[in-house]
Amino acid sequence: MVPRPFEGSMLKVERGFKHFEELKSEIDKYIARDPAAAFVRRHKETGEYRISFSRREDVPAHLTTIFGDAIHNLRVALDLMANDLVALAGVTPKGVYFPFA
Repeated sequence: MVPRPFEGSMLKVERGFKHFEELKSEIDKYIARDPAAAFVRRHKETGEYRISFSRREDVPAHLTTIFGDAIHNLRVALDLMANDLVALAGVTPKGVYFPFA
């Protein structure tokens, strides 16, 4: 069965959004643990107020991998789209990719 044009791109975009949903869920869990605190202090000599932050827990490393998976899927969707556009024009899409950078 031959895939329809842009079907692969649409599937990659859909999967990318699932990664973003997972990322949001993981961020919500992290924030619910109250991982940081903000303090407002008044400087003794100048009377100025200063805000400082204290981190109780590091940002979980796995959040970066989920984000990377989402971005990767969206970039691949662009490559697949470029291939489909070239194929629809009747040209063999050898070495075709979506330019970025």
